[in-house]
Amino acid sequence: MGSNGLILNVYEFCPHSQRPLVALYHCNIPFELVPFSVGRIPNWIYEASIQGILPILTEGEAIVVGSDAISAYLEKFEKIAKLFLFKKKKYTNAIIHCKTKFEPLVDRLINDFYTGCPHVQLCDSLIKELEYIDSIISGPYFLGSSVTWVDIHYWTFFQRFPLLKYLYNFEIPAYLSNLKTWLDKVNKLDAFNKASYPADQLTQWFDQLPGRGYPKPAASALEFMFLVNNAVETGLGEFLQSLRHTQDFSKEIFTNLLTLHTSFSYAFREHMQCKTKFLLKSWEKKVFLAIIKIDKLFCF
Repeated sequence: MGSNGLILNVYEFCPHSQRPLVALYHCNIPFELVPFSVGRIPNWIYEASIQGILPILTEGEAIVVGSDAISAYLEKFEKIAKLFLFKKKKYTNAIIHCKTKFEPLVDRLINDFYTGCPHVQLCDSLIKELEYIDSIISGPYFLGSSVTWVDIHYWTFFQRFPLLKYLYNFEIPAYLSNLKTWLDKVNKLDAFNKASYPADQLTQWFDQLPGRGYPKPAASALEFMFLVNNAVETGLGEFLQSLRHTQDFSKEIFTNLLTLHTSFSYAFREHMQCKTKFLLKSWEKKVFLAIIKIDKLFCF
């Protein structure tokens, strides 16, 4: 147990779990690490988070769910607070770009491997994305002379690249010298090295996931999530469109619906890395609670 009672619960091979892990290691903050593997998630995780989101940080009675919330919570430590550079526009832009462009592209290449999607086009898009990343690295780290959350965010998804090598024989082009120099630099840091995982273990983990290794797998939890997410987005859009000329519609209902949809999208995004039966279990609970909430919303 760490001297200040911090306990970090993480999911194996999950980039979102790696982020607070790297930060705690990098800033030499004592904590206890509790990793969970496929199919071995205790019930208290669902009690702490209906969505079943990991990582989860606990400190005494405090329970903090999700990598972004944990990052904000840990800001009380001076060393970790220095990882934030909110006043710099380049910092904010880099974080947003990572979350909205880089991560989804890497996710899609990995998750869609067995679905027959146009992988060549996606790989070409990834090369263009890497060229952009190469152009914005200041050196030696992303924003200059010190490590920030930007380095941590991007690095955790570069940790997925052994899967791209395994699935597509994809490698980072040699001419992207800034990117390669940056990766070499951060990979040599103790904190990043301790939080990393061997490429062979990553590929073995991927192959053992439900629905992997078969040309036409049965519907997986991830595919189920896609169906649910698309249904929610389509249904909400059609519903809001139908209410444009309706008198009996309050601002409160509109706000509640958007909040509900946002929570669905957040859970969906956070779970993209896991792809296990654990997700199906958490989503069954979430869908059930969502139905109850929607039912209450329409009791005019």
